Amino acid sequence: MGCWNETCLLSRLPVTCGQEIACVFIAPVDGWPETVYSDNQYVPASLPFFGRYDDYGRIEDVTDDPPALKSLSGAKLYKSEGGDWEPVRLPADSGGITDLSDMARQGELWTENRAYAGGHAQVRLAFFHKDLWDYAVNQRLRQMANDRVAQLRHRWPAAKALDMKDKADRDALKALAAMDSVMNTMRAAWQPTCGTGSQSCVDYPWQVKLYKMFRDRADAFYKSGLE
Repeated sequence: MGCWNETCLLSRLPVTCGQEIACVFIAPVDGWPETVYSDNQYVPASLPFFGRYDDYGRIEDVTDDPPALKSLSGAKLYKSEGGDWEPVRLPADSGGITDLSDMARQGELWTENRAYAGGHAQVRLAFFHKDLWDYAVNQRLRQMANDRVAQLRHRWPAAKALDMKDKADRDALKALAAMDSVMNTMRAAWQPTCGTGSQSCVDYPWQVKLYKMFRDRADAFYKSGLE
């Protein structure tokens, strides 16, 4: 299989080889899916991992992040071995996240889910450009209610293994909650991002025009709200 560009979940712009990214493991909601909020179909199964996109649907050069590693244990990850479900040995450090992301890319990473036949559902990946992630999260943290994290703790696998008495765990989960709040505001939902099987980028003038139309439409909505 050849290499391909991934897609930023927030902007829908291409993620190209070597770009700095945030990568979140996501899983289908364990229950009846809806379309009201950003986490009604997929939910975060991990805190974000930060690194670079490797051109093959994986994250590499992952920054050491103990809370993110800890968060994975809340998702109860499995692989299928000869028809049996075997628990996945979680990475001891960030160096193992590339291999784990490769398992998700190939559809070999699963988690418990009562809504699916067989009681398991595939874990997938959501990619973000890191600079967009950082900007959006920092802006939203200034306005987000303090009880936002408490509302999400029992709904997200990513939160189940974290210790809310630990400042690093608490701050990391709050940042993820801020991104979820941004996505609700931007009318986006957690979902696997699509690489379209190619290295296509912004290749045509009509694409640039379309992105400008998005910007102009957003500007018009914002100005109308000020009137």
